[in-house]
Amino acid sequence: MKARLKHRWLVGQTLVALVGGFTVPMAAQGPSPVRDLLSSARDRLHDLRFREADSIARAVLEFPHLRRVERIQALQIAAGATYPEQESAQDRDRSIDILRALVRYAPEQALPRDVSWDGLDSLYRAVKRQTFGVSAVPREANVFVGPDGRGAIEVNASRPARFVLHAQTAVLDRVILLDSTEWVEKGVLRFGILRDGRPIVKNGPFDLVITAIDSVWGDSLQLKFAAVIDAPPRELQPVPERLDTTKLLPELTRPRRKGGIIGGLFAVAGTIAASQVIREPVFKSTVAKDGRATKLGIVVGLGAGAGVWLLDKGSPIKKNIEANQETRRQFAADVDRIKAENRKRIADYRVDVRINPEPQ
Repeated sequence: MKARLKHRWLVGQTLVALVGGFTVPMAAQGPSPVRDLLSSARDRLHDLRFREADSIARAVLEFPHLRRVERIQALQIAAGATYPEQESAQDRDRSIDILRALVRYAPEQALPRDVSWDGLDSLYRAVKRQTFGVSAVPREANVFVGPDGRGAIEVNASRPARFVLHAQTAVLDRVILLDSTEWVEKGVLRFGILRDGRPIVKNGPFDLVITAIDSVWGDSLQLKFAAVIDAPPRELQPVPERLDTTKLLPELTRPRRKGGIIGGLFAVAGTIAASQVIREPVFKSTVAKDGRATKLGIVVGLGAGAGVWLLDKGSPIKKNIEANQETRRQFAADVDRIKAENRKRIADYRVDVRINPEPQ
């Protein structure tokens, strides 16, 4: 009963110290109050004051906004305080609970020599074999430059697991697969934040969700990290699809079709007249007239007129042709320049992503 009351008093004093410490501006805080408490707990453990060390470590663990390294240290000290070499001070069941929590939270962590001993190390290995735990350590500040910019998150498991990374928007309207691993105990998830030169999520908050699947039992654990993306507007120049033909000059003179029609009429008349002139006089007096010459004249005349109409496209205007060639060359050069500038803008496009390294 006295030990429980003492623990509650220590918890209260610890939280008062912590809350009071956080009301002071960061520049004036000096040493971290959590760091001081962990140092005090470690000193008590070394002085064989196991209950006091355990009480302070538990008080630190009850604080709601611990950093990852602080939580790990508190668990390690609590494990050492509940299962010391002094057999009369051992609380095996509580130590197993603490070790299981440590494996679940940070399976890659070992017990430091100043808080452990051979018996505790052996117990920790046994707990680790029976417990599935995963951890991930994202970088807080991430800068993605260009379409090939990549972020990396180290992942760990107490036994082989398959890790899958998704991005999830705050309103849960999109879930985007980013990367996955094979069955590993330690690996790296790599992800890009740009696809087709554009951010995969809108500016503002989103979540990075890591799912780990146990290779033994098929169970899964999930870690969710709050993130915020800051992506400036992407400004690309429009690329013209085709040349504006109104900028081109005429390359041919106007066709001389009027002259062709007149020539066709002359051909009709000439053919008919020639047929009459060269006709033998005897046939003129004895044979009735027929219309074959007239028909032939009409056919010849129409053929001549149609040929001129269809074939006369006008004469080339050399200076206009050369000017149009220069216009087309300049258009192609402008398109290439715009595309090159857009590629450069995409390659230099920068997106900042901040990730809270503490899982939710």
